[in-house]
Amino acid sequence: MTSTVELAEDWLSAKRVSERRDDPGHSARARRSDLCRWGQAITVVQGRRPQADLEHLDLTTDLAELTLADLADPDVLLRALAAMRDHYEATSRARMLSTMRTWCRWLVRRGHLTHDPTEMEELTVSLAGGRRLPKAFSAEEVEAMVAAAREPAARSRSAWPSRDVAVFRVLGGAGLRTSEACGLLVEDLDRRGERPILRITKAAKGGKARNVPVPDEVVSAVSDHLDDRRRLDGDRAVALDAPMLARPDGRPLNPQVIDRIIRRCASEAGVRVPDGAAAHALRHHFGVQLTLRGVPLPALQQLMGHADPRTTS
Repeated sequence: MTSTVELAEDWLSAKRVSERRDDPGHSARARRSDLCRWGQAITVVQGRRPQADLEHLDLTTDLAELTLADLADPDVLLRALAAMRDHYEATSRARMLSTMRTWCRWLVRRGHLTHDPTEMEELTVSLAGGRRLPKAFSAEEVEAMVAAAREPAARSRSAWPSRDVAVFRVLGGAGLRTSEACGLLVEDLDRRGERPILRITKAAKGGKARNVPVPDEVVSAVSDHLDDRRRLDGDRAVALDAPMLARPDGRPLNPQVIDRIIRRCASEAGVRVPDGAAAHALRHHFGVQLTLRGVPLPALQQLMGHADPRTTS
């Protein structure tokens, strides 16, 4: 059976043949280094070595314990990518993902892999458009923004601490799309079982309803917001068919308002918001945290509401 080191060398050789004459070898060296870094990161997250040797890159050593099963598992690649965030800038990670994506496609064409694991949305970059790797807020960044949401002192008049905290907890703790969060009703939080769940029904993408178990911090934040609304406007404000996340006049939030809430709190917390929709970085945070805890891809796919496991985000 051909080893991953041999397969990597074969692919690198094939790429060199097609390399532009005016490229003095920089791309070839970058591809080799990228594969070494992937090998190190995957070996670490799989528990086969304690840490990566960032100073010494050697294809034979770094890919020695890498298997095709590792490469075929999007969960493994996602954990490795998350681990590399501590050591490499976003642009470097995007390049490394491009390298892995191209190698995996070659492996699929040669029959060594049955599918391309990098088609998973968490691991996707638009190579033609140059879009950066989707960024997830870290756990520390989420908590810093929640702390900013709780503090109304220097905030704009549109801020509502209990509501804004609930926005962060629902998006970051349940992995909802913005449209799904805006469509939530009070009755969609079901607390009757041992583990509370959010029922994503009316606004579910593609009509694909799902139930998402949520941690206590989500339940607590939503409860605080509903209690706040009840004190202000009475029981009618928290009727079962009322919006779960609402404006002071009772209307549901829309994606633009949620985006402003996140960006305002991020600014006050000193957190950099990635390019694109701010709320989607909270959705990625949810996916990354579950993956790092070992949640298998089929379960993650169901929780995030994707029909195709290759696009789980």
